[in-house]
Amino acid sequence: MLKENEFFYRRLHFLGDLFLTIVALYLSLYLCSQNQIVESGFIRELLLFVLPIWSFFFLTDLKTYKYRQIPLTRIFANLLNPFLKSTTLLLFALFAANSLNESLRVIALFAGIDLLALAVLRGGIKLFLKVKYRNGNHLSNILIVGTGSLAREFIQKAKENIDWRFRILGLLDWEESKKGELVSGTQVIGTLKDLPRIIKNSHLDYIVYAVPRRFLNLIEESLNICEKMGVSTCILADYFPNGLCKQKVLTLEEKPLILFSSGPKKDEFIIAKEILDRALSFLMVILLSPIFLLSALLVKISSKGPVLFKQVRVGLNGKKFILYKFRTMVENAEELKPGLLNKNEMDGPVFKIKEDPRVTKLGGFLRKTSLDELPQLFNVLKGDMSLVGPRPPLPSEVSNYDLWHRRKLCMKPGLTCLWQVNGRNKINFEKWMKLDLEYIDNWSLLLDFKILLKTIPAVLSGSGV
Repeated sequence: MLKENEFFYRRLHFLGDLFLTIVALYLSLYLCSQNQIVESGFIRELLLFVLPIWSFFFLTDLKTYKYRQIPLTRIFANLLNPFLKSTTLLLFALFAANSLNESLRVIALFAGIDLLALAVLRGGIKLFLKVKYRNGNHLSNILIVGTGSLAREFIQKAKENIDWRFRILGLLDWEESKKGELVSGTQVIGTLKDLPRIIKNSHLDYIVYAVPRRFLNLIEESLNICEKMGVSTCILADYFPNGLCKQKVLTLEEKPLILFSSGPKKDEFIIAKEILDRALSFLMVILLSPIFLLSALLVKISSKGPVLFKQVRVGLNGKKFILYKFRTMVENAEELKPGLLNKNEMDGPVFKIKEDPRVTKLGGFLRKTSLDELPQLFNVLKGDMSLVGPRPPLPSEVSNYDLWHRRKLCMKPGLTCLWQVNGRNKINFEKWMKLDLEYIDNWSLLLDFKILLKTIPAVLSGSGV
């Protein structure tokens, strides 16, 4: 609650970092051009490639913007992680473009200037915060309503996390007899009837209601008093204590709503994921268009039937969509399936046969190389799928899911996921579901990037099929 400006300051800090990086980039180019090291305009354009890559690594590594109760050495160490990753990727890009030798001095100078500038900025911010919060300045004075387990837990957490910058002035209870008692080392200074007097005579930033939900109707009058007297209030809710759920407060027609979700929060990172999905898919469709055309032609001339295999799959929150693949089986494959059910090699509601007789010779090759999955890039462009995410199940599979299996549908399905890069046909159904949920619970843009990198060798070696 006291971090309502933290998002703003982190973004401001990021923009400061980005500005210094741009200055370092142009300064290094200018210095090297003075010595005639930079001769090609292509190198200048390629060096600008660092900016989106740099932004990606810094935005996805929030540790680099943490300062509270962290020593300066750790702050510098947190800076090195995204900095080294972005610089390494830049070197790789230049190497791939066969421009590394002629631009190595520029990169070395840029890296040195940028790292020094970012380190100086962090040192300055740390010094500013140290002076600002010296002698207990800028602590928030709070009063806690409640003396039960919720209040005790809150007090303990506040003591353990001194970076919250709370100064607890006391507690209020309903019973007069508890006045003067100590709860977790904090004194009960009155009852709710004393609230107007305490507000008048105290410097209060927040009043925290740490009460069980069955008592919420008893605090309405005191909430009105706080509103009239201009004091900010917070309700420490214990509605549904669940480690999986993420909570978010929304407003609908000026009415507060508490959203509980077991999937990733719909924040700027999820939006960035969707933008990157479509941008990269569009780029891949263009770059791989010769392979698309060749695969389609081979499928058409090698066996009877359509080029594309279309199948209903279940996507985000149970929404059904049409999934596209290059056809790898004979035309009447679905009609032959009932006669093969007794040969199923996968447990759970999934049907898989390693040596499926319905697969054509070309289909076996397409599956081995995962080329049959390429048309799903159009599913990504349509918004039905993502590049990375749990694989989309069949409706018949979903109907046989246990309750906890269905949570995989709280995230958009993808072309590849942890199951794929860990050798999908070597993993049983339960492990598969656990890997999908592990991905959902630990999702980040950086995790997506790692999975995409691991998918390349998995496809080339055939271990992911």
